[in-house]
Amino acid sequence: MIEAKNLSKRYRTEDGRELEVLRELSLRIESGEFVAIVGKSGSGKTTLLSLLAGLDQPSSGEVYLLGHRIDNLDEDALAPFRSKEIGFVFQSFHLIPTLSALENVMIPAQLAGQKDAEAKALELMRRVDLSDRVGSWPGQLSGGEQQRVAICRALINQPKIIFADEPTGNLDSEQGEKVLELLLDLRQNRSLVLVTHDEALAQRADRRLEILDGSMVDESTVARQPA
Repeated sequence: MIEAKNLSKRYRTEDGRELEVLRELSLRIESGEFVAIVGKSGSGKTTLLSLLAGLDQPSSGEVYLLGHRIDNLDEDALAPFRSKEIGFVFQSFHLIPTLSALENVMIPAQLAGQKDAEAKALELMRRVDLSDRVGSWPGQLSGGEQQRVAICRALINQPKIIFADEPTGNLDSEQGEKVLELLLDLRQNRSLVLVTHDEALAQRADRRLEILDGSMVDESTVARQPA
C-alpha cells in the first residue's frame, strides 16, 4: 500500500522566489494495483513519483509505503528499505556505461548482499530475450534493449512496488508497447505506479490519476472493454 497525505514540494529559484511544484496532494494506492499518473510537462507528476519512491523528500506532508512512514527517514535508514521494497524504472535508463548489461542488472542484488545475484540477473535477462547481450556495454544496446536492462535491474530484488517514470518515453511505439507488455508481465502481483503523458498507455491501468499545476484534478477507474 502507498499513501501520501497533504504532500507539498517547494523549491527556491535562483532569484529567491519560491516555486511550489506540489500542493497539499493526497492519494492512496492499494497493494497490487496498477496506477497511471498523467499530466502535462511541468505538472508535478515526476516530482510526485520521486517523493513516493523516497528519492526526494517533501517540503511538508507524509509518505507511507507498506505501512512504514518514509518521508522522515534519513538516507542511511531509507537506502536499505528502497533496495528491498522498491524498484524504479527511469525514462533515461541510468545504466552505468562502464559496466556490462549483466553487471548493471546485478547492482541492486549485490548491494543487498545476495550471493546469487548473477544467477538471478541471468534468469531475468533470459526472460526478456537478452541472453545474447549479457556482455554488451550499454552503448552497444538499442533503446529498447537498454530499457529492458533497466527493468531487469528494477526487478532483481523482487520489490513489492515498481515505480516507472515515462518508461516508454524514449522509445518508438513498437518498442514502447513491448516494454509496457514486459512490465505488465513481470510485475505479477506487485503494485505498479507509472508516470506517462501517453493517454493510450494510461488507459491500460486499473486507475488513472491526473495532476495539473501540482494538484490532483481527476481520479478515475479506467473502464475495461469486455474481452
